[in-house]
Amino acid sequence: MSSFRFIHSSDLHLGRRYANIPQPPDGNIRGRIMEARHGAISRIAGAALDRAAGHVLLAGDTFDTATPSHSVVRQALTAMGENESVQWWLLPGNHDNLQEAEPLWASIRRDAPPNVHVVSENSPVSLEVVRFV
Repeated sequence: MSSFRFIHSSDLHLGRRYANIPQPPDGNIRGRIMEARHGAISRIAGAALDRAAGHVLLAGDTFDTATPSHSVVRQALTAMGENESVQWWLLPGNHDNLQEAEPLWASIRRDAPPNVHVVSENSPVSLEVVRFV
């Protein structure tokens, strides 16, 4: 009997601007928070690898808006593509929904590395079990 392991997460809100956080003159707090949020991708991938989970399901709001900047999307896809043994499955949320964010999801389908998958159809998806040696 083989087991299937995956990591489930959501609400990364990549690209969030944090305009409501005061910016002190001596530091870039907003930038550091944005970088820490982006760093969640590598931490999630590390957790998947540490636990022999071949798949990561991001169940919505990976991006904070339907129109994140090209650099935010590129940075996220690059980070997800760094380890080919982790398959990323991205579902739209209410911030990056299908109706308003179809260009976003189309660009991810076009530009994503082979281990990043957009789940945008209302139908079952067959996942190949990734085995760790």
